[in-house]
Amino acid sequence: MRCDFEGMRLHLTLRAGTAMNNLASTYSAIGRHADALAMMERVLEFRRRVLPADHPDIGEGCEGRDGLHTV
Repeated sequence: MRCDFEGMRLHLTLRAGTAMNNLASTYSAIGRHADALAMMERVLEFRRRVLPADHPDIGEGCEGRDGLHTV
């Protein structure tokens, strides 16, 4: 049995990004919009660092961040 360490690393990295995104959503829901925006910026930068430029998670991160700008 061969372990795909690169695939495992990417999977864990994406899960960390999801957790950060969830925290940003929680901040927004409780009215901490500045904290939510800062976290979304970190999520987007994080995703841009580890994902290809055309990955759908980057687009979703931009949309989430832009939605916070309208609050």
